[in-house]
Amino acid sequence: MPTIVVLSTDSKLLPNLSWLDYVGLTVWILGFVFETVADRQKAVWQNKHGKNRFTKFIDTGLWSWCRYPNYFGEISLWVGSYVMATCAFPDSQLAKYGFAASPLFITYILTRLSGIPLQEAQARKRFKGNAEYAAYVKSTNLLFPWPFKRASKAA
Repeated sequence: MPTIVVLSTDSKLLPNLSWLDYVGLTVWILGFVFETVADRQKAVWQNKHGKNRFTKFIDTGLWSWCRYPNYFGEISLWVGSYVMATCAFPDSQLAKYGFAASPLFITYILTRLSGIPLQEAQARKRFKGNAEYAAYVKSTNLLFPWPFKRASKAA
């Protein structure tokens, strides 16, 4: 929705670039890089592990920073698009907040509906009893990248 608003707005009516445009573009680029690199890393990893990829899990590259860097990237793309588009929104508060439905909706789908919940359920089933996977889950953020491992709590 935000992108459609910008594309349908007469370019003469759009203001010059603001600091929000630069913030949005930075977030969008970060998301693009994260999603692209994470998807590429996973493809290379899957090719390397062949049939064994169903008994192992990826925990290298961006996947060592969070368990779903590709979803983080996708959400960042949508948030960045929304922030960049704010200059074209009508002045009404309802419109500005209403257009936030797009990034909120994709975030909801990926974090609560189909993305992470399905992947986590499959992983719990596939790696049940796998101490390495349990340690990975305990030490690695779910969605937001963090290059430093969390210390596992002693049992």
